[in-house]
Amino acid sequence: EEIKEVFIVAKKRANGEGSIRQRKDGRWEGLYSINNKRKSVYGKTQEEVRKKLNKVLNDIDSGIYIEDCRITMGEWLCTWLYDYKKNTVKQKTFEGYEALVNKHLIPAFSKIQLKKLSVDNVQRFINQKISEGLSSRTIRYINTLLHSALKQAINNGLIVRNVAEAVTLPERKQKDRKFLTAEEQERFIKCLSDEKSGFVLLFALSTGLRRGELLALRWSNYDNQKKYITATESLSRLKGADGKSHLTFTTPKTASSKRTIPLLPDIANKLNVHRQQQAVNRLKAGQMWEDNDLIFCTDFGKPLEPRNLFRILGRVCDKAEIAHINIHALRHAFATRALENGIPLKVVSDMLGHSSIALTADIYSHVSVETMENELQKLSNAF
Repeated sequence: EEIKEVFIVAKKRANGEGSIRQRKDGRWEGLYSINNKRKSVYGKTQEEVRKKLNKVLNDIDSGIYIEDCRITMGEWLCTWLYDYKKNTVKQKTFEGYEALVNKHLIPAFSKIQLKKLSVDNVQRFINQKISEGLSSRTIRYINTLLHSALKQAINNGLIVRNVAEAVTLPERKQKDRKFLTAEEQERFIKCLSDEKSGFVLLFALSTGLRRGELLALRWSNYDNQKKYITATESLSRLKGADGKSHLTFTTPKTASSKRTIPLLPDIANKLNVHRQQQAVNRLKAGQMWEDNDLIFCTDFGKPLEPRNLFRILGRVCDKAEIAHINIHALRHAFATRALENGIPLKVVSDMLGHSSIALTADIYSHVSVETMENELQKLSNAF
């Protein structure tokens, strides 16, 4: 049987010309070459194939040609996670990525081909998460992960458009943060003496350290002469090679998190008393003592379990008759008191280890307004 063949000639074609022919089975086939590889498009009629072939050739000319890729979103999200992100972010950050991708993105998009993912697919997913009551912050963060995965797919030449950019996201809502009032803080401090580990909470309140930074402090970080502490590590539970979580020392959250914080005289004195008590515990423990050089540890020198601090904190809150708070609230209380007492925003930002002063200003904008109002009263007699 005779095979009909028609050539399609483009104005400029570095990768070869296209041609159309009718196959023995009656179907029509459009042939073209790209990167020295022969490719085909098919159709029932010559005109259908001509349109398909012209589009392919024009895409090649325009530099937007994408090879036929049947990889699914599930496959690509796993590739993005383990080949492109795992070794580029901190382990705790990666575990957060992994949890969100496995819980939300893969169940929703796993069977959709990467190249066929549409704005409508993503928008329906976002709407569904809103109806499920997921917070706007989490939804926006999930979309950020999807955007990053699709951006990598574009860089790899697998798709030409990032559909995560075109969706409508829920309004960004400022998270309500619990701040201890000055009066609540006073009651809180009075109740700390009743707790065996009360000093660790007082230290957190007076330095603004993050929980992981607090529990990773070593005596080598303490300058007894100058009375300051230097944060250089963080302690948290991370998944090990065995799939189980283990207490692990890591570098701080950001480069700015490595910082030196002066201690108030009373806190420095209490820290020295704490050191003496730890020496007593060490003698009692004998060979059972685990020397990690930790400032805050168990009676046997082992790292404190981060979750246990929350239990201690709960008991203190009950005694002080204030609503339950987390360790991070002590950090916020430190910053709030500092700003209320006129410490410059830049200094507070440095003590907190924030990556930028803008971040500090955004979180503590309410304090800044109150401070400005108080300072403005100084001008009351000038007008």
